[in-house]
Amino acid sequence: MADIWNRSEQQKQVEELEETVLNPGNDQRMIFIAANFRCEVTATALWLLSREIRAQCFKVTPYATA
Repeated sequence: MADIWNRSEQQKQVEELEETVLNPGNDQRMIFIAANFRCEVTATALWLLSREIRAQCFKVTPYATA
């Protein structure tokens, strides 16, 4: 795995990770689904959004039918 990473980094030839565009042309997002979210999760979602990475949190209530 490390060998693959090294070859990948050599091909990119970038000085900073911020200059790297992952999967150009693809529209991606992260979706978080839970009954409750801790503050760390919502803070992470806000951080992702501030870096123009689509992230959404959905609160769900699990239930069972009889």
